[in-house]
Amino acid sequence: MPDEADLARLLGVRFRDPARLTEALTHRSWLHDHPGATGEANERLEFLGDAILQFLVAEMLCQKFPSAPEGELTALRAILVSTTGLAVVAEHLGLDQHVRASRGEGSLGGRGRARILAGTVEAIVAAVHLDQGIRGARTVVTRLLRARLQDASSEVRTANVKGRLQEIVQADSGDTPRYVVVARVGPVHAERFRVEVWASDRVLGEGEGTGKRAAQQAAARDALERLAPVQPVPAPGIAALA
Repeated sequence: MPDEADLARLLGVRFRDPARLTEALTHRSWLHDHPGATGEANERLEFLGDAILQFLVAEMLCQKFPSAPEGELTALRAILVSTTGLAVVAEHLGLDQHVRASRGEGSLGGRGRARILAGTVEAIVAAVHLDQGIRGARTVVTRLLRARLQDASSEVRTANVKGRLQEIVQADSGDTPRYVVVARVGPVHAERFRVEVWASDRVLGEGEGTGKRAAQQAAARDALERLAPVQPVPAPGIAALA
């Protein structure tokens, strides 16, 4: 297993008590396999880290997007601290090489992989907080989530446009818009999609984009402009990052 000191350097933290990081990396299944081992599983740290993450991410978003409404901030925070979002952070850190888990969980395969990795990220945040204080935790959280923030803000903007279209369509006909891929061209790493959005057996709008999500967003915007041409689609409160 890789040296925990390497992970600490990657996090940018010099732990006063390295045992805190060891605890953060210890899944309860590892202790079950090693009944004579000392130390604790990371469940309590995971509990504390979840609360610290919620607070620090909310603080970061309020500072980064001072004009964004509460609903957009809530949606963006949910994406950033979700199990999936934190598992992505863990993958980028190579955290699966550091987690101490049982032989059954050791490969971190199957459905439990994302949950274990996300919980370990939360536990690490708590370990840093206990060792370095809130300033240290804030620095680590900002470093870990900076790359995810751009992707998450794009997801929120997409959801807002599609959500507004769904509200209008459901109020008018009770239907839910359906997004249909009608064409895809280009190499896998830069594939362009053409999407139509349908409701009540008719095409409401169409759009293109690099990636399915971007094409769906373009189709939703086109539909909104066709359905309500006198009401321009408002710019999202969360501006694109530089």
